Amino acid sequence: MGKRLKELIGRRSLLQAVTATGLLLGLGGIASWTSRRSAADPYLVRPPGGQDEARFTSLCIKCNRCTEICPEDVIVNAGVRDGPLVARTPRLDFSLGYCDFCMDCIVVCPTAALLPIRKSEAKLGIAVIMKDRCIPWQWGGCTRCYEKCPEKAIILDEFKRPIVVADKCNGCGLCKLVCPTDQLRSYKPGQTRGIEIERT
Repeated sequence: MGKRLKELIGRRSLLQAVTATGLLLGLGGIASWTSRRSAADPYLVRPPGGQDEARFTSLCIKCNRCTEICPEDVIVNAGVRDGPLVARTPRLDFSLGYCDFCMDCIVVCPTAALLPIRKSEAKLGIAVIMKDRCIPWQWGGCTRCYEKCPEKAIILDEFKRPIVVADKCNGCGLCKLVCPTDQLRSYKPGQTRGIEIERT
């Protein structure tokens, strides 16, 4: 075998090895990102009866029946940025509406990914005050979440700043829906609020 041929074979083998290594590293990075996004995102709140994330994602067939029937339009499809494994599964967007626990989504779910649950026992998540955004925690003067909470799960401290009573909060999201932070501060309209709902 000539010297030139050996050099060509050596270069080709090196290139193949580098390419294979890069591909494996890339796939490992994607897999790592996917598992983080699908399992750890605290704001990916599911409809009633879908709080067991592993069970829910294994049964959901992404049929969109729950999103179509929701009277409050709070159920939307998760996007690719939420993680490829959960894209197009239903999640709750509390900047669009809130959950009134009508349970229509459970009724139309064809795979029982959304388990039947009593309204009195339903807990979608928990409200969390974002003190760096919340108007009363920054300046004072707003009590809207306190006034609107149907479960009386938000109280005011001595300075009239909201505090969440975890045991009473069912994660319905009405507090986030009515929060005026996006209107009164320089945030993108409809998105950033002074309160968020984190899944439990």
